Amino acid sequence: MSKQKVIICNNLKQNLYTALSECPYDKLFVLVDEHTQHLCLPLINDCEGLKQAEVITIGAGDIHKNLETLAHVWGALGTRGATRHSLMKNFLPCSIFRICFPILSLALDFCCRNFSIGKNH
Repeated sequence: MSKQKVIICNNLKQNLYTALSECPYDKLFVLVDEHTQHLCLPLINDCEGLKQAEVITIGAGDIHKNLETLAHVWGALGTRGATRHSLMKNFLPCSIFRICFPILSLALDFCCRNFSIGKNH
């Protein structure tokens, strides 16, 4: 298992760009819920590292943290060309602070790193 790196942000766009540039990937995906898509994504949309990202949106709230949502995300990754070399960044809200707080860990998401459905990569 690879080590995770936590970044304490003082300049969100610059820290995000730096984090993304340190991580090799063939395609970038951004996971948001309905709230962060509306409230947070506009704040970072012009970030250089995110301009080519594919956005995957899930429902807001704990009610949507289920296998059906996982299947939705998995299906979106498949139809949008994710490979095991793809990167997914999670921009879901931190429920403790109830604010838009991107989790900037460099852990590569399980879905992307282990994604292979009949593809040779």
